Amino acid sequence: MGSRMVGRDGQLEALRRLTSAALAGEPAAALVTGEAGIGKTRLVAELVHELGHRDVLVARGQCTAGSRAVPLGPLLDALRDLRRSLGPQAFAELAGGRLPEVQRLLPELAPRARQDGPGVGAAQVLAATSGLLREAAAARPMALVIEDLHWSDESSRDVVDHLVRSMRSERLAVVITVRTDDPAYDEVRGFLAELAGLPSMQRIDLPRLGADDVAAQVQDLLSDGAGGAAADVDRILTLSGGIPLLVEELVAADSTDVDELAVRLLGHRVARLSPSGQAVVRAAALASVDARPGDLADVVDLAPDEFDRGLAAAVSGGVLVRRGPTVQFRHALLREAVIADLPLSEARRIHLGWARCLEPVTRSLLEAVAVAHHLTEADRPGPALRAWLRAADEAGRISAYPEQVRMLREAADLWPRVPDGERPEGADLADVLTWAAESALLGMARQQVVRDLVQDARKALPDGAEDARRAWLTVLWDQSLWHDDDHLDWEQAIATAGDIPPDPPKRRILTCLWVARACRRKARLDEAQRYAAEAIALARSTGAPALVVRANTTLSYVESALGHHDVGISTAREAVRVAEQLDDLDALTEALQVLCIVLWNAGEDEESAALSARLVDLLGGDRPGPLPAWWGMAVANLAEACIDDGRWDEAELLIQRVADHRDLPEYAFWAAARLRDHLAAWRGRPEPDRSQNPRPPHRGSMENTDVDDLLAFLYTYADIASLRGDIVTTRPLIARALAADHAAMLPGLLHPLLVVAARTEADAAAGGADPEPEAGQWIVDRVLRLLEVAPPRCARDEASVATVRAELARRAGEDDATTWDDVVAQWRELAFPHRLGWALLRAGAAHASEGDPTEARRRLAEALVIADGLGAVPLREAVLATGRRARLRLAPTSVSAAELGLTDRELEVLRLLATGASNGAIARELFISPKTVSVHVSHILAKLGVATRVEAAAAAYASGVLDGQSSA
Repeated sequence: MGSRMVGRDGQLEALRRLTSAALAGEPAAALVTGEAGIGKTRLVAELVHELGHRDVLVARGQCTAGSRAVPLGPLLDALRDLRRSLGPQAFAELAGGRLPEVQRLLPELAPRARQDGPGVGAAQVLAATSGLLREAAAARPMALVIEDLHWSDESSRDVVDHLVRSMRSERLAVVITVRTDDPAYDEVRGFLAELAGLPSMQRIDLPRLGADDVAAQVQDLLSDGAGGAAADVDRILTLSGGIPLLVEELVAADSTDVDELAVRLLGHRVARLSPSGQAVVRAAALASVDARPGDLADVVDLAPDEFDRGLAAAVSGGVLVRRGPTVQFRHALLREAVIADLPLSEARRIHLGWARCLEPVTRSLLEAVAVAHHLTEADRPGPALRAWLRAADEAGRISAYPEQVRMLREAADLWPRVPDGERPEGADLADVLTWAAESALLGMARQQVVRDLVQDARKALPDGAEDARRAWLTVLWDQSLWHDDDHLDWEQAIATAGDIPPDPPKRRILTCLWVARACRRKARLDEAQRYAAEAIALARSTGAPALVVRANTTLSYVESALGHHDVGISTAREAVRVAEQLDDLDALTEALQVLCIVLWNAGEDEESAALSARLVDLLGGDRPGPLPAWWGMAVANLAEACIDDGRWDEAELLIQRVADHRDLPEYAFWAAARLRDHLAAWRGRPEPDRSQNPRPPHRGSMENTDVDDLLAFLYTYADIASLRGDIVTTRPLIARALAADHAAMLPGLLHPLLVVAARTEADAAAGGADPEPEAGQWIVDRVLRLLEVAPPRCARDEASVATVRAELARRAGEDDATTWDDVVAQWRELAFPHRLGWALLRAGAAHASEGDPTEARRRLAEALVIADGLGAVPLREAVLATGRRARLRLAPTSVSAAELGLTDRELEVLRLLATGASNGAIARELFISPKTVSVHVSHILAKLGVATRVEAAAAAYASGVLDGQSSA
């Protein structure tokens, strides 16, 4: 390792601890940061040297200043390292079913794979890189080192992010170095801040050395013969600023070089080389790929013997080093010093030499990008234009969309400088810019990036351009709006689609899906169904499975909204099946999410909740995995299922998991925040302070917002305001939801809001002091209208509609005990204890008003047990208030355990269960196993005919088999 490393004991020990834990099965990552020359490379080299004495695989990837346009460069370096370490056969066995994708990423493994067959999807790229590295680490301890990530391409950063978020139990340590004083650092600052915030990531900063450490480094270098007989430590400290590399260079310099080193601290090494050594170094400095000696010899105009002597001098002079089959600079600063001294004419000559050397034997996308770069720098615009388009085509085959956009922008910049005869035949500048806009959209670039490219493409369209080209740019523009409110209307979308021909099929497929979404947004479901079906047929006929998944998920959602539940579920299951075969996590997540929705719409709440739990596990479990936004939504959906099922404590834990990760997108944050606010209201807690949170979403009207999101949002906050008795706030929220008939396409979401609306108006009528009776009547009329156009489609819908009609009858003073008992019976068949509790409250009040205190007491007592079991304070207070008004003592009448079909042991379990005790607590109290308790609980639920523990306790309390009593 050369001279002793000084001043870095603490940082090296931190890396040792992290890697030791990771290699023992607790994977972790380190972000090593500092300015140029501070010792990042040396620190990592020390760690790798130590790992070399253990049975640890080490894979390394290097980013360079010229590699930001090269997709996946450092990750592919790491895969090559992995293959060299394992050997070709073991590597192929490890890759397994991913080998075809790996061969497309590393075309030297199968040269024909790059030209033949379909490209590789973005998710397949992630699986073939991060998945392969994780599986290697699962089989054998492994360290992955990515150096100079500030120079990385966006696709590589996506893989690193995916990898670090995915790690769970692999024996993997990831070490990343970043130079913080490089201009490129600003481009990755936000990404690195998110990365550093992950629980598995530790940041290790390298400060400058102090005076004592500089003195120790100087002494070590002198004792190794790296410098003269003596050194002025104070002067070296002043000139170096405590940067270890500069200390080393100052010690190595002749005394006559020191004054110049105050300005150029590295140039002395190159200046001492022979002319042939300097020629080799200059050619190596401009190489865009790791330079092989044979390629360097072709670029440098030297005789073979003279080239060999020049290369040897550069290596012995400490400028270049050999690594495997390539030649590299000992430090990036040395390369930068050489480039800074190159005259423009010589730089162009070397760039042209590299282009001519690499172009005939282009072996990979890396080299294709290098050829385009060298031709551009050599000022050969015509050949450079064609080279950038070729490289962009190759980038698209591995779904490297951010880098593809860079390449196409380079081509667009060159276009005006290229004579007509040298431009690609049959293409124009608008084609290049349209291609770039498509790539930006696929790569989820910033909204403004897509818009700017579309606008530039529109300006570049030649006079008389076909309608299809203009229409496609309109589609791209509208798709770039995402959550904005100014999308094209469904009629405009259909008109635009009329100008998009079936060839090329991908454009037509994406257009059909876009039209289907526009139609669905305005409840034009028949039109949406037709376009989604066309997209599926085209996707299947062209062999595009990823598009088949997208089309199936779109169609299944529409079929579900039409009420064709069996068909919608079948279509969604097909989407899941295709996505699973693709090994595409994005596609599988979307398909599973839509299957959850259509199952829920069909009233299959239990299976929908089980799928939500599967999604949470798939996406990371108790913390975000590689798709954090999807994870946040999946956890929120699971929390909502728990709330419906009466598992409120479990729901709060899930909601807190989302709240703990504030780096999630706003829509994921609000999905959980909405549930937290609702649950807080149902438990009688103070309203959370949202002043420091992002503004809530869905501030628009029903006319320009996705119906499902807005209905859920308005239902929650209307219900919260209604529980507070704040009719002034409640009515406008309800009015927004009820304003348009197309809310009726999602009855499962609409009906709970109609319950709130009907309850609010019934309470207003009962209070006798309605501030705006006209507004109340408008709401009642809209509720009745929507009940007509949104009939129930499942048992849950039927129970909600029965509740709405009962509340409207209460408003008119026409409700009775029979009406409310029917509502109770419907909710009792379902696993919604909170809704059952409110229905029991109304039924109890109705029985009391009809002079039947026994039945009134029975229903109110059961509602009270539900409220206590859930911790539903407003419900409990309403029950007690109703009991007081009816002068009822809420003590249950007695029914024997035998009449309920329970054994003595089951009765003991039920009594403890009613206190909220867990299976484990019951087992300890009764000296039986938790498994036995679980069996007893299952028997109790079956015998009582209920679905949840809360309902079992309520039913038993109402029947009088429990000892505890509540008082009014």
